[in-house]
Amino acid sequence: MNSNRKNIPFWITAYTAFLVILGFGAAVTIYFAPELMYRAISIDFKSIATITGMLAARNAAMGVIALVALFRSNSSFSLALFIGRLVTELQDVIILATTNAAPGLPISVLALVWLVVFIVPELLAIKFLLADK
Repeated sequence: MNSNRKNIPFWITAYTAFLVILGFGAAVTIYFAPELMYRAISIDFKSIATITGMLAARNAAMGVIALVALFRSNSSFSLALFIGRLVTELQDVIILATTNAAPGLPISVLALVWLVVFIVPELLAIKFLLADK
């Protein structure tokens, strides 16, 4: 496949830019101030610094992959990004649904938000990028 920008639709490029911001923003927040990201969890975050550090690293890594995909405008990088993000989203939904990290938010609302904002766009991007190979 030709990896020119014209082959990747604008909505995928824009969504990739969103994922760059999300990845680095979440990484910085989780690393330096996890209590802001997880307000509903009452825990001494210093005691789980390894766990929050690993989660921050995961988000930073996804941010780097998104940044490379954005600047390379290459369908292979974009495909790797969206597959990785899809796995990440599924992991996050399971964690949020099983740990009560979003109290007061019904699981149906949480699932709907994740579907609309993350999972469906990522699946559509994967479908497009695979079809374009």
